[in-house]
Amino acid sequence: MFTLADKFTFAPDSKMCFLAGLVDFSRCAGVSWNLKLHSSSAHTLLIPPEERAPGWDKVAFGIDCRDLPFHVTDWKELERSTLDVPDESLTCAFSVFEWEDLVSLKLRFGEIRPGLLEVFADGVGRVESLPEWFPDSEVTFSIHTWAAFLGVSINVPVNAGGFLAYAQAKLRDLLPGYAYGEPRIRQCEDGSGNLKGVEVFYRPQ
Repeated sequence: MFTLADKFTFAPDSKMCFLAGLVDFSRCAGVSWNLKLHSSSAHTLLIPPEERAPGWDKVAFGIDCRDLPFHVTDWKELERSTLDVPDESLTCAFSVFEWEDLVSLKLRFGEIRPGLLEVFADGVGRVESLPEWFPDSEVTFSIHTWAAFLGVSINVPVNAGGFLAYAQAKLRDLLPGYAYGEPRIRQCEDGSGNLKGVEVFYRPQ
């Protein structure tokens, strides 16, 4: 359940509720954890029936937090843990109609199911783009939903040579507890056919 301003409720969008890990050699030495939680669109009294128009008749909201500092060796270790999200992960991470900043966010994780993680989120988001709805330019929200764990992506330097060997060494070093399936390699080329990027993706087992 997604609740906005303590009174407007929304169902989760199951395709838009997920957690994923990223290891990017060009950004940082560790794992960057990205969490996305979005509601489904619904009619609410935020937009009175007489003011509804095509493209302006339903409301949804969500959060998209990047670079979350989870110090774990496997995503399943998040079970029963909590996190006060640091400021650097709050920027442009909250959306009603436009992406704006979060003021604060606390995450609490519950049970683990195969491929799923129970998530509770309580926070305050900025809504400066909607002063007619939220005169204080801020709104409270709470979320309780299940997030799918998609897997871990390893960005590999194009000059690394053995792409799989590089990726597996990084994965075993940073997430030694993670049980994964068959890796999938994605390669990106420029218009001249030159290799520009390599990603090795590991789905959970």
